[in-house]
Amino acid sequence: RPLHPCRGIVAPARRRVPRRRREISSLRQPSLRHQMRRTVLPRGVHKAMAERTAARIVTALGALVAIGAAALLLLGQLGRLHPVPDIAAHLTWHLSGILLAGLSATCVAALLRHRAGVRMAIICALVIVLGTVAIPPLRAHLSTPAPLTGASMQSVPKLPGTLRLVAFNTWHGAPDNGRLEAFVQAVSPDVLFVAEFGPRRKATTARLTRQLPYVEGCSYSVFCAVAIFSRYPLFDARIRSRHLRNGPPSVAATMVVSDAQKVRVVGVHLMRPIDSRWGNRSEVRQIAGEVRRDREAPGGFPTIVLGDFNLTPCAENFRRFVLRSGLQHIGRTLPSWPAQPLNAPQLAIDHAFVSPDIAVVDAWLGPNLGSDHLPLVVDVRLP
Repeated sequence: RPLHPCRGIVAPARRRVPRRRREISSLRQPSLRHQMRRTVLPRGVHKAMAERTAARIVTALGALVAIGAAALLLLGQLGRLHPVPDIAAHLTWHLSGILLAGLSATCVAALLRHRAGVRMAIICALVIVLGTVAIPPLRAHLSTPAPLTGASMQSVPKLPGTLRLVAFNTWHGAPDNGRLEAFVQAVSPDVLFVAEFGPRRKATTARLTRQLPYVEGCSYSVFCAVAIFSRYPLFDARIRSRHLRNGPPSVAATMVVSDAQKVRVVGVHLMRPIDSRWGNRSEVRQIAGEVRRDREAPGGFPTIVLGDFNLTPCAENFRRFVLRSGLQHIGRTLPSWPAQPLNAPQLAIDHAFVSPDIAVVDAWLGPNLGSDHLPLVVDVRLP
């Protein structure tokens, strides 16, 4: 054996280990991950690593959310080609909020990845929730007067020379709790249009006729279930119903306010876009065509169309109705659905349209009357 060069002693001979045994022993050695776990890192390093990891996750999720919202927004623009993509257009406001929240989460988490990842994840999650849920109801409540209930219910003043109209989907599943009659007594409308107002509302009809004695509609049929109650006489009524295959549930009548003032009032309840691919678009085409023909006919009158359109102002069918009918929207977007089970409506699907010679004075939403819709109240001034 050779001597050790430094200590002058005999160095032990190196024992030869078979190759296979060396490979097995190397596999049994602790991995780098286990060595790092046993390594004592400086204070705060683990927290910083966790924050950076959370920030990376938030950045990736924010990017995915933003990309998904942008894709749905672009899909909604294809509603001009086919009615199915137009369904996504109803959520334009919500998708815009989600897109902004996703972009904000991505950018802020990427910039602050080194120090505030966990906190930014929580903040961005709250921003997404508030932007998609709280903003539309907040806008609705800001434009809605205080609830009129019980003994505190008082009349809402109406300007002289104006006409007040109310459109309300009473909902087939809502109980007959008397709130509608109390609301009508409080706001004192000249015209009340009700949808989903079927045969089970006979008692309500009798009570409403004490305040609004003139009635036209098809509340006797659950398949039609629309009616117009008026303070002034009605004539030349036209009723449409799906079970008769002559159109969507609607009622049109000419109201005689005075010898010099007559107005054509049309109440509609259109099909939901998700019920049929072309149903809502065909009903929009029919109602808009009838309204234009009545206005342009000899001796035509100023026209008001109101009711449950099941359309938001961002939908392509909404734009088509305005173009085909020649009417103008009241100019205020008021989310009125769904008001059940939580009183937090998200979508503006109840609307009123007027001919250009009618001036809109005011519009707002009424309180929750037990339906899944909120009543829409509009004050107009006739020419």
